Amino acid sequence: MLPVDPTKKLSFTRSISDGDLVIVYEKYDTMKAVKVCAGSVLENRFGLFKHSDWIGKQFGSKVFSSKGGFVYLLAPTPELWTLVLSHRTQILYIADISFVIMFLELVPGCLVLESGTGSGSLTTSLARAVAPRGHVYTFDFHEQRAVSAREDFEKTGLSNVITVGVRDIQGEGFPDEFSGRADSVFLDLPQPWLAIPSAAKMLKQDGVLCSFSPCIEQVQRASETMRSSFTGRLRFSFAHMKFENGNWMTSREMKLVPLDLIHVKGGSDQVKEAMRRKLQDLPRSWPGRASTALALAPSTSFLKPPGRKSIPKATQLSTLTSLIQDSLTKVHRLSWQTPLYTFSSSNASFLFSNHRYDHLKVRAASVPGSADEASKQSELVKTFQLGSMFGIWYLLNIYFNIYNKQVLKVYPFPATVTAFQFGCGTVMIILMWALNLHPRPKLTRSQLAAILPLAVAHTMGNLLTNVSLGKVAVSFTHTIKAMEPFFTVVFSALLLAEMPNIWVVASLVPIVGGVALVSFTEASFNWIGFGSAMASNVTNQSRNVLSKKFMVKKEESLDNINLFSVITIISFILLVPSAILLEGVKFTPAYLQSAANQGLNIKELCVRSLLAGFCFHTYQQVSYMILQMVSPVTHAVGNCVKRVVVIVSSVIFFQTPVSPINSLGTAIALAGVFLYSRAKRTKPKPS
Repeated sequence: MLPVDPTKKLSFTRSISDGDLVIVYEKYDTMKAVKVCAGSVLENRFGLFKHSDWIGKQFGSKVFSSKGGFVYLLAPTPELWTLVLSHRTQILYIADISFVIMFLELVPGCLVLESGTGSGSLTTSLARAVAPRGHVYTFDFHEQRAVSAREDFEKTGLSNVITVGVRDIQGEGFPDEFSGRADSVFLDLPQPWLAIPSAAKMLKQDGVLCSFSPCIEQVQRASETMRSSFTGRLRFSFAHMKFENGNWMTSREMKLVPLDLIHVKGGSDQVKEAMRRKLQDLPRSWPGRASTALALAPSTSFLKPPGRKSIPKATQLSTLTSLIQDSLTKVHRLSWQTPLYTFSSSNASFLFSNHRYDHLKVRAASVPGSADEASKQSELVKTFQLGSMFGIWYLLNIYFNIYNKQVLKVYPFPATVTAFQFGCGTVMIILMWALNLHPRPKLTRSQLAAILPLAVAHTMGNLLTNVSLGKVAVSFTHTIKAMEPFFTVVFSALLLAEMPNIWVVASLVPIVGGVALVSFTEASFNWIGFGSAMASNVTNQSRNVLSKKFMVKKEESLDNINLFSVITIISFILLVPSAILLEGVKFTPAYLQSAANQGLNIKELCVRSLLAGFCFHTYQQVSYMILQMVSPVTHAVGNCVKRVVVIVSSVIFFQTPVSPINSLGTAIALAGVFLYSRAKRTKPKPS
């Protein structure tokens, strides 16, 4: 990576050395950053490449594998680094980054706050803009993404100008220590309006706030919040366009606006009149070159705090190539020297849609008074969707525990039952991939090696849970499993050196005390059931900690759904022979008939087993889908509520006798889990 200190800039005409970072180029959309290490090997579809063969070659060299395949070794320039970043989230690309940095008015020595680290694409460029004397403090609510970002910044030599914090800025705001110190603030959040009041307090006089959002409803909501703290609001839009066969091609679904639309210096009335006149002059259809078009989404709001005069203004776009300029002259009969402007105002919006590449149908409208109403309707739809997802999650959990308990009562072979459930999940995963409902992952050996210990822990955790469910009441098993946070804290401290704060430790007291009280008063208490439930806590939480320790180090990480899918398939492969070894072949007519003699006929047993397997896999997939929609804290609170729902429903369905003291212990333990999920939001301030 290019050093931030220009006096230490290295020439990429030199030879590659041991320890250098290179970009391995396979094709235009397949590149990877690799640190050269003598003795190491890179394996891809073209064969094996020895790092020792790279040492001594110049950047840009073509190197061959043992099979005759080849790759190029490119210099790790900032723009290539942006392209090779692992997409932990949707990243910002070069055009967006350069635009944002220009309007944030960044110079060396600035202090920048960023929320939404994601893949670190923008963070890297922010740091290079303010280095070597400035600093970027970036925050992400997702701990695993923050760890990955730190490793990337270490790799690129930017860790001395970037501090990564784990914090939910939407819920907590920026740390108070930055109040009045920030030159610029950048927000890339799903609900930026929640963070805007905090951002306003952080900025210096004449500081700049930028919010990057993917849809107009978010921009409208954020703009309303900004009115109380900022002036000089500007809104811009971007489109990435592809140049092909001499033409600029745009997506069929892209909404477009001509760059030369409006240049106006007045207020809202003048805006509307200028817009009306300009639109009358536009042709009804445009040729296929969409070289003068920008998309309305994602929209970016740039703001100035009180102190600067609020002057409605248009912004000249000056980064046009001669090719675009020639296209302008031909298509619109404009001189290429004519300045192009894009107008921004909170009182007007411009919507242009093209249904074909060679025609653009144009219409314009001022923002209606019902915009807020539409935004509220959109929020209601999202809230209803999220509520439905939580409802499905809870319902599937209830049915899984009921069907699973019914099966285990008459068919006491937990290893066979668990293997069958993994088998149901494997079939569903294969169908999901075959029908292209979710993209299939491309696994490497290193990824499989990292996933294997997670799969072993996942297998053991579910097997031990089923052992417990077969021995004790469902409500007791789930109360014991409320101890999961305790083991999370222990393993995080031992394996990740993450020391908990005082509030997290305090929240563990009611959890441990409540579980102890329930255990002493549980009517169905059984040492095997108690021990296996506690052991499942150990394996499940070790799996979670291992996933942080191993998976974040991989260059090409899997998304949550594919990671869970691969783990499920491996668990099925592992458990089938283990179940046969532990219990023998129990899925035979004789054993099924034995179960039928205890209350469930063979048909009912098979149907309930299938339903339990379906619910088992589906509720975990839904859980991952919810996790992608909300923060981990919200998901943890939802999981706490889920445990309450499962315990109450199982007590009602199975008529489980529960004493008042037992109920009190359960309530105390679950309250502790809730407090733990809230305490996890309190993060140490970045140093």
